[in-house]
Amino acid sequence: MLKNRFVIIIGLSVITLVLLIIGAVTLYEDNSLSFLNDGYILSTTASTDDRYYFSANTKYKKNVDDDVVFSDRESNDVVVDPASFVHYADGSITFLKRGAIVNLNELNNPIISYYNVTNDNLISYDSDRYVITTNNDENVVVNSFVGRINDSKYIIAGSDLSVKIPDQSEEISGSYFEVLFIEEGIVKVYNEEDSFQVTAQGTYFYIGDNIIINLGDNKIYYDGEAKMLLSQITINGDENIELAVNDDATGGGSGTGDGTGEGGSAGDEDGDLGDEDGTGEGDETTGEEGETGTGNGTGSDEVVDNAMVELVSADVTTTSLNIKLLLNNASSVRGTLKAYITNVSTGNDVAFTIDSKDTNVIELSNGTFDIVTSDTDAVDGTREFHLNPDTEYLLRIVSEDSNNSNQYFQKIFRTENLGVSLEKMYATES
Repeated sequence: MLKNRFVIIIGLSVITLVLLIIGAVTLYEDNSLSFLNDGYILSTTASTDDRYYFSANTKYKKNVDDDVVFSDRESNDVVVDPASFVHYADGSITFLKRGAIVNLNELNNPIISYYNVTNDNLISYDSDRYVITTNNDENVVVNSFVGRINDSKYIIAGSDLSVKIPDQSEEISGSYFEVLFIEEGIVKVYNEEDSFQVTAQGTYFYIGDNIIINLGDNKIYYDGEAKMLLSQITINGDENIELAVNDDATGGGSGTGDGTGEGGSAGDEDGDLGDEDGTGEGDETTGEEGETGTGNGTGSDEVVDNAMVELVSADVTTTSLNIKLLLNNASSVRGTLKAYITNVSTGNDVAFTIDSKDTNVIELSNGTFDIVTSDTDAVDGTREFHLNPDTEYLLRIVSEDSNNSNQYFQKIFRTENLGVSLEKMYATES
């Protein structure tokens, strides 16, 4: 009898071990993605400029430190930051993690489109234009765009693109340039051929005859008029357009995550390589229309939030703003919820009160709150105390903690001499 029990225990132990091994192998395989074609990744910091080349179908995945690992063409194991762009030999591009892009073709339109993109969205290069894969073959076509993948890294791509950097007499042409803001006033501008560490002041990108991107003042100009700030390109915007993809039209395959959702799980923006179009189980709740969510895929391993900020009303004169907003599910906000109003032309912050208090911190309680600017004609340092007629202003509501920030609301409006015309433009910040 004792012998039979011993045999049963041994048998169960062996079965459990086999199941654990199978589960571990399955998890490893599910988290591995593949590069579509031959290509490279630029791994750049303030002190390094590395270029890692890979072959088609090379597998890559995240390690325990959330870095991306793969084998290069020489079979060397390399590690890169997930906030990197993948460049394929045919000129196509993908983001290794979730990011956002703005279509520069629309700079002169009343509404500018912002898109959330993931590692599943292949940005194909075709005859001096880019085609971004989406569901149902409703692809987005742009001639030029700016993409943002984290707080400090951007990519500028398009036909007829060049950059003028300080102390260089000639413009440098390229199909794309990556931009890394290293510290206050210092940037790196680089592509496969060149890399320059220069001051932001005096660094200009030119796209065609109409578009100038000035890194010195952080503005994008169309026909000499400032249209937007680079910082307006933010991730997981209130109404950013989700560029969802089918399983058979992805740019980098799909992985697994810990929370599922449709139309935008309210997961952390950094949950990529395993959070887009994957499956899994978890306690995450889904967000509505992608509010502060990971979008079309599953959430990340982190606890998620689905707080929402909605516009209730706005009363704008030529020199002041009185806006009422509604905060829902306040207990889900991580960190401190803050409001910012910025003059797009000057980059200066605008002074205001929240519920009659001289603060930009929003109380974390469900319900409405009022943001009111001053009509006093004064400037304190770089803070303006009134709105100017016929001027664009950017209102943002963000949560901030020691690790990251999440955007809950963003809107640009333009004052006029005899009133205001609200422009429905949304974006987010990582």
